[in-house]
Amino acid sequence: MIGDSHSQVIFPMVSSALSSAGHPVSLQVSRPGLSEKAFLNDADLWSQIAYAKPERMIIALGGNNMEGASYVFTTLGPLISRLREAGVKDILWIGPFRADEAKAPSTAARHATTNGYLTGGLLTRGVTFVDVYDLMDLAGSNDGVHLTPAAYRRVVEQIKPQLLAWARGEGSTALVLGVPRLYVFAGAGVFSTLLFALLLRRRSRRRR
Repeated sequence: MIGDSHSQVIFPMVSSALSSAGHPVSLQVSRPGLSEKAFLNDADLWSQIAYAKPERMIIALGGNNMEGASYVFTTLGPLISRLREAGVKDILWIGPFRADEAKAPSTAARHATTNGYLTGGLLTRGVTFVDVYDLMDLAGSNDGVHLTPAAYRRVVEQIKPQLLAWARGEGSTALVLGVPRLYVFAGAGVFSTLLFALLLRRRSRRRR
């Protein structure tokens, strides 16, 4: 499991849930400020992956992405390809958390944009995407970005069924819509493009 500052709180809970269900975690790294681009270029992280040899990986990144639309092709795609080359066969990606537009407007905008990039970029690359964007409870947040421990726990409890289903190898080619949403698609091409457009249309209507 590799993630940013949010994962410092959620990963211990996720690890406990997985281990209790018979799925021990061999690698757990949480680095505040970590972005996908930084991950891609971090030799130490890749050395840890090479040593642990995980076949499945949970990634919780996106909140620190500073790139534009090209990010899907210049960073996200190469990152996933390199993980595959390192022996990671199955990836579950926990998306960025919604930020408070009043307290942290620039961060809120980046998180919303990156969440959209990930929805499509991961769909067409056979990666399981758990969209937690609309699950945020920012009450009590000091900076409008990071949640209280209780709020993080509620998020993990809500996505735990999806995490455990993924750990069991279930739903690897299905598309499930709901709250929380679990996007899983193993194909590519015209159908996935249309599917991505439909999902973005649903999201834009919901935010109006």
